[in-house]
Amino acid sequence: MEILVELTKIDCIDPDTGFFYPMGVMTKAVGIVEDRIGRNDGILGEEIPPPGELCEYINLSKASHVVKHLWITGNTLMAKLDLVGKYKDMSRAGIQFQGFLRAFTSLSDDKKTVESMTIVTIDLMHQER
Repeated sequence: MEILVELTKIDCIDPDTGFFYPMGVMTKAVGIVEDRIGRNDGILGEEIPPPGELCEYINLSKASHVVKHLWITGNTLMAKLDLVGKYKDMSRAGIQFQGFLRAFTSLSDDKKTVESMTIVTIDLMHQER
């Protein structure tokens, strides 16, 4: 079961993170991860891990989806996720999910503007209504 999720706002202060993601930085990062997605027919994602466990590796026992596509529309970064296992059943039952960008970034001197980014994956979390 595929779902679409909004990840972050671009070229403005993202209201969820408080960071400014410049279009050029995001376009480059998305292009690189789209190459990975194409080579591997997707990349694994997992239910959002605890902050101390965020890293560049995906825990296969916690895999919840496959990231099938990442793109920018207007000033929003979007993702198409193919849910697996219990997450597919949960979505069919009406539970909604939101996506979170897992990435390594460097910030400018203002500590708010992202200067570079390497996207690891998209994490998944239940979304309250």
